[in-house]
Amino acid sequence: MVKFKAVMEYFNAIRLLVGRIFMRPKLISWRLVILVFLLLPTFSYADSSNFTKQISYQGKLTDATGVTVADGKYNIEFNLYNTSTGGATLWTNTLIQTDRVQVTNGLFSVMLGATSTSLTSIDFNQPLYLSIKIGGVTDVPVWDGEMTPRKTLGTVPYAFNADAIDGLDSTAFVRTDATSTVATSSTDTLLTLNQLGTGDVFDAQGSGSTFLIVTNAGDIGIGTTSPLANLSIQGSNSNSTVLAGQWVTNSNYGFLSLNGNNASGANFLSSLTDHNLVINRPAGAKILFTENNGLGQMIIDTGGNIGIGTTSPYTRLSVVGGVVATNFTATSSTAVSTINGPIVLASAVQLSVLGSGSIPFATTVLGVPGIINQDNGNFHWDFVNQRLGIGTSTPWARLSVAGPSINLTNSPIFTVSTSTAVSTSTVFIINSNGLVGIGTTTPAHKLEVENGALCVSTSAGDCGSAANTSGDIYYNAAHANYTDIAEKYPSYGALVPAEIVALDLHSIDSSGIKKPYVKPALQGDTAVIGVVSTKPGLTLGDAYGGSNDYSIALSGRVPVKVSMESGPIATGDKITLSSVAGVGMKAEGIVGTLGVALESYNGEPDKNSQILVFVQNNYNGLVEALKNPINQKSGVSLSDVVDYLSRLGAKISDSIATFKDLLADTVTIGSPSKRVGITMYDEESGAPYCLSISGYYSNYK
Repeated sequence: MVKFKAVMEYFNAIRLLVGRIFMRPKLISWRLVILVFLLLPTFSYADSSNFTKQISYQGKLTDATGVTVADGKYNIEFNLYNTSTGGATLWTNTLIQTDRVQVTNGLFSVMLGATSTSLTSIDFNQPLYLSIKIGGVTDVPVWDGEMTPRKTLGTVPYAFNADAIDGLDSTAFVRTDATSTVATSSTDTLLTLNQLGTGDVFDAQGSGSTFLIVTNAGDIGIGTTSPLANLSIQGSNSNSTVLAGQWVTNSNYGFLSLNGNNASGANFLSSLTDHNLVINRPAGAKILFTENNGLGQMIIDTGGNIGIGTTSPYTRLSVVGGVVATNFTATSSTAVSTINGPIVLASAVQLSVLGSGSIPFATTVLGVPGIINQDNGNFHWDFVNQRLGIGTSTPWARLSVAGPSINLTNSPIFTVSTSTAVSTSTVFIINSNGLVGIGTTTPAHKLEVENGALCVSTSAGDCGSAANTSGDIYYNAAHANYTDIAEKYPSYGALVPAEIVALDLHSIDSSGIKKPYVKPALQGDTAVIGVVSTKPGLTLGDAYGGSNDYSIALSGRVPVKVSMESGPIATGDKITLSSVAGVGMKAEGIVGTLGVALESYNGEPDKNSQILVFVQNNYNGLVEALKNPINQKSGVSLSDVVDYLSRLGAKISDSIATFKDLLADTVTIGSPSKRVGITMYDEESGAPYCLSISGYYSNYK
């Protein structure tokens, strides 16, 4: 082993560096005279180096006139850069507070790197520049900025030789205490080991034991110090030697060649062109994998067939025994695998096709794709269209079930049954005529439910215990207390249950929109529609696809918002619109009404300003007003009725009623005893004409 001795040369030199520094906060100019003593040796070492890795630095401080500054402890900061100006700081040593520098008669002396800011991380194999800042004598430094120019760090003359031994640079040495890399760009041989004696050329050891050796004869041994051939590899057990080379006299067997030569023997070959690794055997011989030199556990015969568990493979792969694999893959459309025995798939194992096409099942007799039994039934998966066919090889739906071509009337195609130890009971059936039976095996209609009821429930649960009467249809869209018939209507504004709504005439007429929107009804609205349903028993129609579509109760019992605006409400009172939008009140006088109160209301807090109302649009007090000129209860006279009709567009004067528009299912004019006609006015002259009927003919005059 080669050891390198350290050569360390130290020479002392003193350089006088003069710089200027300005302390701006105090407007005082300082002059710094710096005496530097640098110990920057370049050295190599074999064991370790214990010299002090610090730089001695001395200087003198004067003011701008050259007068020595007052004695005291000064704040001083030192910085190292690899550029003369600018650049990033490589190292900083700030001496402040308890580390301030004592200045006596203007002189100071410091050891750079003596504090926690060590110089060990600095790469001195590069140009370095030192800068200095003065921060005064106060506890809190007041820095005056960096002195310029920065000072170059130099070295003593003889220290240049510390970087070399016999003229060789330290970078050319190989170290024993760390990883070394031997690299060269020369065209000459990088390393030559020339053994002139009888000893071995190379001996590589680990913990004192040889693991690789190159003998004087040129043989290489791995795991052995006595190689028997050009390359001998030996394991730790007996009889584990692997030999390569012509170690059998007059034979080319046992030769390991990775350069393409000796192809006629039993070789491992690696082509120089395609770099394939080839196991070459003599003509007529087999490649055997044996155990303890016994029978072949695996064989590759002369025809290229592989046998596992057999020495006589009859196809490309012959396996005698069980085979366990994640996938069995046929790599082409013509590949066929024949298995003489059952295929057993364990749990979580699947039979799949990678690519397009289908999975056919065939018998050895018919060979028809899809047949899996002997009665012409089949089970077919269409991979292209993602369809499963039972009884058909051309499924037309995701699941297509077809009966046999010869079929009896009403014979089942699909059934669901329950079985016990003694019997089987069919609970669901679809027969060949497309009839569906639930609870019966002989349905006579498209859907027949026998001995039971039909329940249509929501995701919240079933239809309840009441849904048990045979022949009935139940659904749980209704509530036990709130039952009404509703239709869907949209609204431009938000609605809440129990609000009374009217037709939103503005929404219908604006921008050509002709949709029946609704809004909260207010006193004076004539087109009252109904009430926002809480839980409709039946919802008819559909909305317009908007986000604010509401079920509006048109008839039946429904909660309605009410107030005490016209007094307490008794059961049986009619409900009309109040001055609050969406809220009803007790009807007084001749007014349109929403419906009849089914319960009373006297402002009870527990009723939450809502009562149950039977929705039935009508008028209040109209019949009484027509019977009596003055209604004794309400004080409404017949003239009030006439005024109300006038507000609707009708006018009654001298027994003549005038309407702007008249729409009626049946209009009767006259009577058998009083035969009259219809007076019509000419559009141009305004002359009246009487239209009448006589003897099935119309005439006018």
